[in-house]
Amino acid sequence: MCHYGGVSSEKPVQYFPPQEPGNPADAHEQYVHPAIPDPPKRTALTPLIALSAALVVVGAAVAAWWFGWSGDGGTSASGPVTSTYTSTVRVAPPEPQGRPTDARVPAQAIPANDAARQGAPTGDFNSVWRGTEVTSEPFALAVRDEFVRHYLDTGETEAQLRVASPVTQQNYTMSCRDDGSVVTCTGGNNAVVHIS
Repeated sequence: MCHYGGVSSEKPVQYFPPQEPGNPADAHEQYVHPAIPDPPKRTALTPLIALSAALVVVGAAVAAWWFGWSGDGGTSASGPVTSTYTSTVRVAPPEPQGRPTDARVPAQAIPANDAARQGAPTGDFNSVWRGTEVTSEPFALAVRDEFVRHYLDTGETEAQLRVASPVTQQNYTMSCRDDGSVVTCTGGNNAVVHIS
């Protein structure tokens, strides 16, 4: 016997009321309670619908976490939501007004990236040269990235930068000066980097 919600799914119960004297014609009439319908059958789609709904909820939660949504306007009880990035800056800053697209780089400068090697137009701080043989290419690129971060934060083209060397794993102070065409950063162990 199978029960759904406390109701039996067997055939309807037959009921024979007591016979009233003097009415023999009704003696064999049967009264049948109306059948209670069986509950709806589960189909193969029911688990798939539940799984799909669960995946949508999980996807929304992952997207909210990924994009930093916290449900309270981007802040929490401890303060604003912040992120730390440890990647190389690859996006060019907005082109400063009046910077030449054919920078006057010193003749002895050694190209340190593809933009400088290919003679790409300058003025957007994407072309990098080494000013000395002792300046490694990875360090020259690290100086450029740190300079661009400073420029994007302040709008200034002259700066004192603290740069981590990918080669020596040490930090060096670099002083950057702008002549209007090329930014030249010097410091560390006789390092010279030109950025334009």
